[in-house]
Amino acid sequence: MVEKIFKVKDFLKRWNENFMKKLKSKELNCDPQVLSSGRDFKKYFKNIYDLNFTLDYEEIQEKGDYRYALWVSIQEQDFMIKIYSKWKNKCRIIMKTIEDHLEMAKFILNTFIFLFTIKS
Repeated sequence: MVEKIFKVKDFLKRWNENFMKKLKSKELNCDPQVLSSGRDFKKYFKNIYDLNFTLDYEEIQEKGDYRYALWVSIQEQDFMIKIYSKWKNKCRIIMKTIEDHLEMAKFILNTFIFLFTIKS
């Protein structure tokens, strides 16, 4: 998996294109040993971008929300990922890709869920 370097405005433009197909997780309980807060996603991804740039620090602290964008490529297939992380170790992962790449997207989403959530 290769993390792509991108401009947030390009990511958001592509994210909103109608031909992109969406997959999303339910609200997940993140493993506190892996993610002690929503900011910890930055420890695992070098090119993850903060989508909270419109909010100031106090608003983020008050809402307890972190929103991130990640664009990855596997075998020349692109996958766009948004991660919404809340206080109390809750998160949701949303992915978009073209229809031909949905099976790989499901695999990636399930891998993220396995890596970052509490095993029951």
